[in-house]
Amino acid sequence: GNVGDNKALSMAILPEEKIAILSKAIVYPRYHLAPNPFPYYGNLDVPRWIDMLELSLEGNAHVDSVLLSDSREVFSRDIMLGHLNYIRKLWESVKSLEKDGKTLQEIQNQLSLDKDFAFVKEMPVYKNQGDQWLRPQHEMHVKLFYLQGKNQASEIIKKGGAESVLASLSRIHDLGKDVYIDETSI
Repeated sequence: GNVGDNKALSMAILPEEKIAILSKAIVYPRYHLAPNPFPYYGNLDVPRWIDMLELSLEGNAHVDSVLLSDSREVFSRDIMLGHLNYIRKLWESVKSLEKDGKTLQEIQNQLSLDKDFAFVKEMPVYKNQGDQWLRPQHEMHVKLFYLQGKNQASEIIKKGGAESVLASLSRIHDLGKDVYIDETSI
């Protein structure tokens, strides 16, 4: 199944071997806590990614391991379940707080590694990574999950070009709360 709009982001399940095969680009436990949509991946669909992981890791015909095709590393079902639990909890938490009207900064503060997500520090793959690696990863995922489905003002302006900044600003205003404005990226 496809988890974004780039066909390279897919998973294959071999039920008779009890193994799933996916690209490490999607989730590589040593480098990303959750799916990390680089610009060339397209639009990542987090709910679809959760559905795919649930199907392969928790379904009736669950797999015992996951092979990362481009590195030939194999991760156990338990390690991948840890990732699924993190991704699912983060997605639900971000969307719930957003629904309550919280800003990105408020959501990042509430979902810090010192509070509800302290368990990440104890996940086997990350136990030795340290705060200097874990915190930026977690904050990046909170932001990416928050931004999913939102229009970004910087993208609207970029597509419109410099000559139509006023038209872009008008469109941004018309979209209201569905637009995320990040002064740094603008």
